[in-house]
Amino acid sequence: MNNRRWQGAFDDPILLSDGRKLITLHDAATVITKLPKPEHEAPEWQAAIEALMLVVDLGGPSIFARIGVVRALSRHQKPFVKPRKKRVRAYTNRQMMKRPWIVNISRALFGVQALVLRGARRLTLAFSGR
Repeated sequence: MNNRRWQGAFDDPILLSDGRKLITLHDAATVITKLPKPEHEAPEWQAAIEALMLVVDLGGPSIFARIGVVRALSRHQKPFVKPRKKRVRAYTNRQMMKRPWIVNISRALFGVQALVLRGARRLTLAFSGR
């Protein structure tokens, strides 16, 4: 019964850097057993081995083993962090009256003349090219 579970396939094959594909749980286990000992003892690979064993022994979903193996394969890559965008702030007329320095700073920084366009509820800054 246990041998049949080792032949269970991943939902999506795992591509290795050398072009090989890991299709079954047995393929992943053979790749892990052929690793050099220092790399084999890394915590990421130990977690991948444990996930493989749990999937085979308890009959869990193969996605858990896939996640463990993919995380172990990409353990030296830096995680991608998406840069945060700065929020644009719209000022109301009352806020602008309290903060006249906003227009002065924009003139000093950008070297342009700032035109203050007053709307019914919001205030918009428009810059001319002078």
